[in-house]
Amino acid sequence: MIAAPIANAFPKRASSLLVEQPLRGVCSEPVLVAQFSVADCTPSSYGCDGGRLWTAGGCRGLFRCTAASGVLLLGKDGAGANASRSCADRTLTMGELRKHYESYEQKSPREWAIAKAATLARQRRFDAARHWARLLARPNSDTLGHLKYWAGTPKIKDKNSARRSFSTCPNASFSGDMTDSGGYCADFWPTARPCNAFVVGVGNNFKFSRYATTRGCSVHAWDPTLELRARHQAGARMADRAAKQRDASLGVSFHFAGLHGAENGTSSRNSYGSIDAAHMLRLDEMVSLVGGHGGPLRVLTVDCEGCEWSAFEQLAAAKDSTALASVELLLVELHVSPTMVAPTLAQFVAFFDYILHTLGFKLWSLRSNDGYPRDQAVVDFLGGAAPPLSRSRPLLLRARLRERGGAAPRRQVKVARARLISN
Repeated sequence: MIAAPIANAFPKRASSLLVEQPLRGVCSEPVLVAQFSVADCTPSSYGCDGGRLWTAGGCRGLFRCTAASGVLLLGKDGAGANASRSCADRTLTMGELRKHYESYEQKSPREWAIAKAATLARQRRFDAARHWARLLARPNSDTLGHLKYWAGTPKIKDKNSARRSFSTCPNASFSGDMTDSGGYCADFWPTARPCNAFVVGVGNNFKFSRYATTRGCSVHAWDPTLELRARHQAGARMADRAAKQRDASLGVSFHFAGLHGAENGTSSRNSYGSIDAAHMLRLDEMVSLVGGHGGPLRVLTVDCEGCEWSAFEQLAAAKDSTALASVELLLVELHVSPTMVAPTLAQFVAFFDYILHTLGFKLWSLRSNDGYPRDQAVVDFLGGAAPPLSRSRPLLLRARLRERGGAAPRRQVKVARARLISN
């Protein structure tokens, strides 16, 4: 259940917090009116249980049990403290509300300022999450100015299919299949040589790796799945032999390692088997390990069942990271199912801010995919922040990004694939 706080969480006058006929005893859509705690009141730290309103994790403040009900004070001081009260309790009068505000301001102005800043920051994150989710859910709509993130005007493909596809690939040269980790657009493939391509998350599929070698790039494939290690080694050897028959300078190498961020952003298992947590690297470490063998990293595809959130969070936070400095084509599959490694609200927003704003990538394709039935749930903040994603048909969107104009001629295109699963 999502109950986004109002933007003006700390009004100077309390009269606006009263309703003429409050609903008593009903708790359906709780609303955080004002936060009085240093601990952040997130949507998971307050909610309804029958006709009662509860808080947890040290969340304390003023709440409404419904959008039309009166205001209640709820919560205990101290991290981890829980509280609960009936929505049938008497709501606060205007005078009592004013007293609570004045008492809190006088008692702890510093904590009040911290709590106010936290409320406003959380509201901004919710707004940003809605913005980015709608970009993916309505790829050919410019009602929110989303077309500025595209490399061109997106055209729908497979309109009557459960897996919709939008693309701006010129000359109708887009290709690929639903089992592969990426689609191919010859017009957007990097032309600078030498060229290295990283495939993070193989899933026993070397189609993209083989295609990359036909386009003049050597490939380094990474996957830490124990059950597939032998298959991945054999698959890489076969792809390597085929590449060297065409060009002796090219090759395909397999590395038994996975991707994570500042903290280990992977689970012990994924859709393909168990993960060897001892072989996890940051992207900068992968680039250093290869040491430029095969050329600069120009193509990167990431499909690691949720590890992408912590990995890109780490890249965004590392101001001196050069891991993506030469990347011209980026494919990222985004997972928002709680059965995988789902993003936090901050990670979801940070990814799009970093890729689309900081690095200046642009979308060139989106493609939907169902996903396994067990993975068709969606994290709570997307379910509430983006109604278009919570329809009954599962939705998976692949987003490919292109670099903004004005860059060097040889860095024309950047690509990403985004995967969103909802019920």
